[in-house]
Amino acid sequence: MRSMGNGWRKWTAALAACLMLVMSSGCYVVKLAEVMGDKTLESQDGEYSITMTAGWRDAAGELNDYAVLEAAVPAKEKYVAVIPYTKEELEGDMTLEDVTDILVQEIAGGVTGGTVSEESTVQIAGRSASIARVDGTVDNLKVTYWISCLETDDSFVEILGWTLANRADANKKDIQSVMCSLQVN
Repeated sequence: MRSMGNGWRKWTAALAACLMLVMSSGCYVVKLAEVMGDKTLESQDGEYSITMTAGWRDAAGELNDYAVLEAAVPAKEKYVAVIPYTKEELEGDMTLEDVTDILVQEIAGGVTGGTVSEESTVQIAGRSASIARVDGTVDNLKVTYWISCLETDDSFVEILGWTLANRADANKKDIQSVMCSLQVN
């Protein structure tokens, strides 16, 4: 029978060295987790959360002054923001369709040559919501936005995703996956 002596010792030593390297540098573990799998991002009040797929990071305070959640993959020009509006903030008896139309028109009107397309219905947080695409130009950059909104008992929640227009087809699935992962607690 063959002895495992030297081979086993070398393997154990290599494993120990790898473990020491990982333990001495915790940031590598965090970076590996960010690259390898999903991560949940929760608002400070715990009311909202989204699931970020591999590569996304928390972009708190970087994308929108009113957002409670902000996520980004800047190297790939992928961005998502979650912006709640209390029903008390809105005038009159607004329906989900009214608020969604206002949000879509606000984005379309805020970009040069804004065009609305690809409106469809999706499920977000167990609720029916629509999602619309807006293409236009901002600061000489062609951009694509996806706007969605859902209604809760006391608010309307805008979920906004965007990217450069030339990356829209490549980024759409991932951006909408993060958008549609919104949970309302």
